[in-house]
Amino acid sequence: MDTSGTRAFIKDSIRLAPATRKRYDAKDPIVEFVYKACHIWSQRQPELAVEVLSPKIVEHSWGVRGIDDIKEICYAMHDAFEDYHLDVEDIVSEGDLEKGKITARFTASGLWVNPYCGVEPNNERLIFPGSMHWTVKDGKVTDSWIFQSYASAPELGYAVLQLSKENGAYC
Repeated sequence: MDTSGTRAFIKDSIRLAPATRKRYDAKDPIVEFVYKACHIWSQRQPELAVEVLSPKIVEHSWGVRGIDDIKEICYAMHDAFEDYHLDVEDIVSEGDLEKGKITARFTASGLWVNPYCGVEPNNERLIFPGSMHWTVKDGKVTDSWIFQSYASAPELGYAVLQLSKENGAYC
């Protein structure tokens, strides 16, 4: 079967922006920025929020605005998950810290020991793979979309979904 016509149609119909692959090292400003931002969660250091987040940050996935809401989520995660930790797996960026976009793939984990989002803990170590997508202006995250999988605790995932619909909980 000849598929050359289909390939030509797809090639002519889809225009992709040219991609630039870059290897990051630990001293790269983007890497340092991502790790500092992740320490808000991973090291329970919400005081770092003022260094990397805009005071008017919007976290679109959770429906929250402002640094205080982000700090509250951080405390809730650490209260529910003993030794909560976030490992950055990959970073992709466009632009720079003055005006750019950053995406990071991460794996979060922790021992679920206290209720979270109204769900009782199962006292098991949970793993939450996910990704963060940020818009950065003037060295601060202004807009954020964080997505993570609750496959290791479907009951928690369902509760987060329900609370997100109600838009009244920080989960």
